[in-house]
Order: sequence, then C-alpha cells, then structure tokens
Amino acid sequence: MLNNQKELILLEDLGMHYATSKSKYRRRYGLYKCFCDVEFRTQVQLIKSKHTKSCGCLIGKQGITHGLTKHRLFKHSC
Repeated sequence: MLNNQKELILLEDLGMHYATSKSKYRRRYGLYKCFCDVEFRTQVQLIKSKHTKSCGCLIGKQGITHGLTKHRLFKHSC
C-alpha cells in the first residue's frame, strides 16, 4: 500500500532510550514509515511538534520557487 497522503505512520513504539551512549537524557523513540516507503527511527516528540516531517526525503525540496537562481541572467545588482 502506497502512502500518498504525506503522513508518517507509526509502525512500532520503541519506548524510552538514550540518544547515544554518552547522553544523559532519555527520550521516547518510534519506528515510523515515511510516505516514500522508507522506515526510520526518530523521537516521538519531534513528530508531534512537526519538527520532523519525513525520513529526510524532503530536504532540499522545500522552499524551491522557480529553480533559476543559478541561471546567468538571474543576478542581483547592487
């Protein structure tokens, strides 16, 4: 089943974990499935606060207006 609704699906609640072996803070983690069918692990709070919106597939795709900023005629004059 393809998830075209741009929603993340919680596959499994992984419980409370330390982010790294040197970390002092425990956070609740979950295993999520992105709308591009990639599974990834992240903090549940980051999903709830909408800080994390995808597995990383949207990085660089947001904020594109026309794609011509590197064109030779698109220069700002001072």
